[in-house]
Amino acid sequence: MCLAALLGVRKAIGVELVSHLASDARRNAERLAGSCPIEIVTGDAALFDPVDGTVFFLFDPFGAATCALVAENIRRSLLRRPRHIRIVYVKPLYSHVFDKQDWLIPMARSRRDVRVWESASRFSESCV
Repeated sequence: MCLAALLGVRKAIGVELVSHLASDARRNAERLAGSCPIEIVTGDAALFDPVDGTVFFLFDPFGAATCALVAENIRRSLLRRPRHIRIVYVKPLYSHVFDKQDWLIPMARSRRDVRVWESASRFSESCV
């Protein structure tokens, strides 16, 4: 979250299920006090509505079933509000979940265990 803020995003939203980790993230964000507002939501990422998101950063966050629910939530949000999105997944233990999504295009794979996908053009605002 803090790195995103330093890179100049308009707003960064983090979703953390564990309340004490969410509190730690809030303290880190407050210390940064940058120009980008950082919001930390305590909750289940599988239930979070990502309709305003354009970049989704996952750091080996949860199991395959939750990854599938998060992917489906992002897909549904694109149907409601078409836009170009990217998913960045570090330590992608369950990358196969995202690989099998027909609405995602694989963009990058690094030797440092990072995978990146972007939404297919049919979800961009110019195509709707």
